[in-house]
Amino acid sequence: PLSGEDLKFKRAFVSMLEENLDNGDLTAEDMAAAMNVSRSALFEKCRALLGKAPTEYLRDLRFSRAAEMISHGGYSISQIAYKTGFNDSHYFSKAFKKRFGMSPSEYRKKLS
Repeated sequence: PLSGEDLKFKRAFVSMLEENLDNGDLTAEDMAAAMNVSRSALFEKCRALLGKAPTEYLRDLRFSRAAEMISHGGYSISQIAYKTGFNDSHYFSKAFKKRFGMSPSEYRKKLS
């Protein structure tokens, strides 16, 4: 079980990532600054609390949010790409396909 301090950090970190999800230029340095810790402390804490590097966690969060947005419809694939911090929708589609084994449009069709 996480200590109160760790739980607070984890919540603050995840919430900061969600607020910056559309920022494709968000770096580990930016995350560390937002959390008032050094870059190495951020990596250490994230590995301990989340089991992965902060940048990996952000990427996972972006993909799960993108998949969610695709399944709810209402946004085009390129809108979803930008809203989840991918500055290039072609790159987003390639990365999505690599992650899920199908393109965002195939994913959308499969769900409908």
